[in-house]
Amino acid sequence: MKKIEMNELDVEQKHSMHVRIISALIMLLVSVPCIVLGGWFFLVFAVLVLATATFEFIHAPHKTNKYSPFVYTFIYILTFMLTFWSAIKNNMNNINNPASIFNEWSFNGAFVVFDNLGEATTSIMLSTIGISVLLLVLFFLSIIHSNFNIQDVTYLFTMVILISIGTQSLLFLRYYPEACFLTQSTVYNFNKISTCTLFAYIILATIMTDTGAYFTGILFGKHKMNPRISPKKTWEGFFGGIIISAICSITFAVVMSLVGYPILPCLDIKDSFSWVYIILFGLTMPLVATLGDFIFSAIKRHFDIKDSSNIIKGHGGILDRLDSIFAVGIYVASVLVLIGNSYTYFPFFIGKI
Repeated sequence: MKKIEMNELDVEQKHSMHVRIISALIMLLVSVPCIVLGGWFFLVFAVLVLATATFEFIHAPHKTNKYSPFVYTFIYILTFMLTFWSAIKNNMNNINNPASIFNEWSFNGAFVVFDNLGEATTSIMLSTIGISVLLLVLFFLSIIHSNFNIQDVTYLFTMVILISIGTQSLLFLRYYPEACFLTQSTVYNFNKISTCTLFAYIILATIMTDTGAYFTGILFGKHKMNPRISPKKTWEGFFGGIIISAICSITFAVVMSLVGYPILPCLDIKDSFSWVYIILFGLTMPLVATLGDFIFSAIKRHFDIKDSSNIIKGHGGILDRLDSIFAVGIYVASVLVLIGNSYTYFPFFIGKI
């Protein structure tokens, strides 16, 4: 049996590891209180993150300000509009519907819509009109401006859609759990703080994928995974990240259920079928996280840039930290919408969330 040997770390690698750890701790000190408190705290935090991420993806491909002020303004407006319009529209519908349990403006009602019979429908969506305006204006700009080409159209269109639905999914994951528990006939233990556990769940899975892959790769990595897109990633790191993330996320879901505060009704181990969802999410979240990392790495590789910015020492920019989180957030939110709306023609989605 071949002996597994640890790689020797040079001075630069040790320094990089220390910087990454310190920066990660600072990010946790800033973000955790906003996530736990929710409400306006998390909304303001999300707005600041969205504004920074938008700034990064607009400037990332160019070392100078290539676009006109109109383009920058237009991209900011459309990104924010696509991110928040669905929540605004849902709240307006609920306020005007006597059958809704949310008869006033509510963060909890941002992603749940009630019909006239009081039946709740879970939703995350982007405005079709907004997407159409975005696409048509970008193509119009490529026609009238010589320095705005088709590559700019496709890049900006893709990034606006990706960042908008990614941010909306994260808002969904933070605000939806309380609405979910409120609309269930079964009584569950929950409070303002415990409703942040769904968000913590996907963040834990994503961070442990990245952390597990980083340390496993740097210590044991020998075989490159995809040098063309991400030269430092190894197969050893990939599998290490999946195993560590799955163990952590599955354990977290089970422990929360055991102490009487399940993350969601569909992740409550009192229901035997919940084990399917717990294991499904545990095994697939790290795969999706890795895919998200590769997507943004491919974009940066195309534009020959290392990081989206240098705002976070040792980590790059906001987008360099959110790449996997956006991917996992979109994936988990989409699956929960399917479960919550009882789309039982998918054989593995049984009953309400």
